[in-house]
Amino acid sequence: MDLETDERYNKIHSLLGLCIKAGKLVFGVDNILKSATLTKLVLYDNALSQNGVDKIVNKFANSRIKIQCVPFCLATLVHKESCKAVAVIDKNFADGILAVLSKSS
Repeated sequence: MDLETDERYNKIHSLLGLCIKAGKLVFGVDNILKSATLTKLVLYDNALSQNGVDKIVNKFANSRIKIQCVPFCLATLVHKESCKAVAVIDKNFADGILAVLSKSS
Protein backbone atom coordinates (compact mmCIF):
# COMPACT_ATOMS: atom_id res chain seq x y z
CA MET A 1 0.00 0.00 0.00
CA ASP A 2 1.20 3.47 -0.76
CA LEU A 3 1.00 6.26 1.77
CA GLU A 4 -2.26 7.71 0.45
CA THR A 5 -3.99 4.32 0.41
CA ASP A 6 -2.64 3.59 3.90
CA GLU A 7 -4.08 6.90 5.17
CA ARG A 8 -7.50 6.13 3.65
CA TYR A 9 -7.40 2.63 5.16
CA ASN A 10 -6.65 4.04 8.62
CA LYS A 11 -9.47 6.61 8.39
CA ILE A 12 -12.01 4.06 7.23
CA HIS A 13 -10.80 1.62 9.90
CA SER A 14 -11.34 4.31 12.55
CA LEU A 15 -14.78 5.31 11.26
CA LEU A 16 -15.96 1.71 11.07
CA GLY A 17 -14.63 1.12 14.60
CA LEU A 18 -16.69 4.06 15.82
CA CYS A 19 -19.73 2.71 13.97
CA ILE A 20 -19.32 -0.63 15.72
CA LYS A 21 -19.03 0.99 19.15
CA ALA A 22 -22.08 3.15 18.45
CA GLY A 23 -24.07 0.16 17.21
CA LYS A 24 -24.50 1.71 13.77
CA LEU A 25 -23.06 -1.11 11.65
CA VAL A 26 -24.88 -4.19 10.33
CA PHE A 27 -22.83 -7.24 9.30
CA GLY A 28 -23.60 -9.64 6.44
CA VAL A 29 -25.85 -9.64 3.41
CA ASP A 30 -28.86 -11.25 5.11
CA ASN A 31 -28.79 -8.78 8.00
CA ILE A 32 -28.35 -5.88 5.59
CA LEU A 33 -31.45 -6.97 3.69
CA LYS A 34 -33.41 -7.23 6.96
CA SER A 35 -32.38 -3.71 8.04
CA ALA A 36 -32.95 -2.11 4.63
CA THR A 37 -35.19 0.66 5.97
CA LEU A 38 -32.40 1.91 8.27
CA THR A 39 -29.51 1.55 5.83
CA LYS A 40 -27.66 4.66 4.64
CA LEU A 41 -24.59 3.05 3.01
CA VAL A 42 -23.60 -0.47 1.99
CA LEU A 43 -19.94 -1.45 1.73
CA TYR A 44 -18.69 -4.73 0.34
CA ASP A 45 -15.33 -6.10 -0.75
CA ASN A 46 -14.22 -8.14 -3.77
CA ALA A 47 -14.59 -11.40 -1.82
CA LEU A 48 -18.39 -11.11 -1.79
CA SER A 49 -19.98 -13.54 -4.24
CA GLN A 50 -21.82 -12.28 -7.29
CA ASN A 51 -25.04 -13.66 -5.79
CA GLY A 52 -24.52 -11.51 -2.67
CA VAL A 53 -23.80 -8.42 -4.75
CA ASP A 54 -26.91 -9.08 -6.85
CA LYS A 55 -29.10 -9.40 -3.73
CA ILE A 56 -27.85 -6.07 -2.40
CA VAL A 57 -28.13 -4.28 -5.75
CA ASN A 58 -31.66 -5.62 -6.35
CA LYS A 59 -32.81 -4.63 -2.85
CA PHE A 60 -31.55 -1.05 -3.11
CA ALA A 61 -32.02 -0.53 -6.88
CA ASN A 62 -34.84 2.00 -6.50
CA SER A 63 -33.49 3.83 -3.47
CA ARG A 64 -30.92 6.52 -2.77
CA ILE A 65 -28.74 4.13 -0.78
CA LYS A 66 -25.11 4.24 -1.92
CA ILE A 67 -23.54 0.85 -2.58
CA GLN A 68 -19.75 0.89 -2.66
CA CYS A 69 -17.11 -1.76 -3.27
CA VAL A 70 -14.12 -0.99 -1.04
CA PRO A 71 -10.53 -1.74 -2.06
CA PHE A 72 -9.76 -3.19 1.38
CA CYS A 73 -10.63 -6.46 3.12
CA LEU A 74 -13.72 -5.70 5.21
CA ALA A 75 -13.11 -8.67 7.51
CA THR A 76 -9.86 -7.04 8.60
CA LEU A 77 -11.41 -3.59 8.92
CA VAL A 78 -14.26 -4.72 11.19
CA HIS A 79 -12.40 -7.55 12.96
CA LYS A 80 -15.02 -10.13 11.96
CA GLU A 81 -13.85 -13.23 10.16
CA SER A 82 -15.64 -13.86 6.84
CA CYS A 83 -17.41 -10.49 6.85
CA LYS A 84 -17.71 -9.36 3.25
CA ALA A 85 -20.49 -6.76 3.47
CA VAL A 86 -21.58 -4.17 6.02
CA ALA A 87 -24.27 -1.52 6.16
CA VAL A 88 -23.91 1.81 7.93
CA ILE A 89 -27.20 2.91 9.48
CA ASP A 90 -26.13 6.42 10.50
CA LYS A 91 -26.12 9.23 7.93
CA ASN A 92 -23.17 11.12 9.44
CA PHE A 93 -20.94 8.03 9.57
CA ALA A 94 -22.01 7.15 6.02
CA ASP A 95 -21.14 10.64 4.76
CA GLY A 96 -17.75 10.51 6.48
CA ILE A 97 -16.87 7.13 4.99
CA LEU A 98 -17.98 8.21 1.52
CA ALA A 99 -15.88 11.37 1.79
CA VAL A 100 -12.78 9.30 2.58
CA LEU A 101 -13.51 6.76 -0.17
CA SER A 102 -14.15 9.42 -2.79
CA LYS A 103 -10.88 11.19 -2.00
CA SER A 104 -8.69 10.39 -5.04
CA SER A 105 -10.27 7.03 -5.74
